[in-house]
Amino acid sequence: MTNIREILMFYINHLYTIDYLFFTLVLIFFLLILILSLFARHKPFLAFFIFFLAFILSGALGYFGYNFLDKKIRDRSTQILSIKNLQSSAMLAIDFDISNHSKYNFKFCKITAKIYQKSNPNDNILTRYKLQFIPIKIKSLILNDLEKGKTQIQRISFENFQNNDNIDIKLVSKCF
Repeated sequence: MTNIREILMFYINHLYTIDYLFFTLVLIFFLLILILSLFARHKPFLAFFIFFLAFILSGALGYFGYNFLDKKIRDRSTQILSIKNLQSSAMLAIDFDISNHSKYNFKFCKITAKIYQKSNPNDNILTRYKLQFIPIKIKSLILNDLEKGKTQIQRISFENFQNNDNIDIKLVSKCF
């Protein structure tokens, strides 16, 4: 529950005005479709279908619209430069760069590194999906002030990491 609260507070503190306007537009779209379902209340199946459609369309519009705005307004890229597995200290170090391709300076960037275990060909389908979607380790790094057109090289280190060559590493960034 605190994780959901932290995520909500993160977005409330860092979203731009255009993001709030977009989410208001999605809410108005949902309410308009809901009113349309009220007009069809004498046909219960049609009213329920329109009501169900309101949730699906509003959710899709919110998800894909936010991703579109994120790519247009806050364009950025991350690239892994090197992965070092230090066996003497049981540490994994990931060197990466983050570039700001947008028209605006970023005041805040949160880069999250996720380590996933690769699946074996003889694993069952549930194990493969579990290993694909659930990371074994997660660590975040917070950057302040990434200027437009600039690139910074950073490092995320995982302590107590056993030597394992059977891993995938993904970087996710959120910049505002």
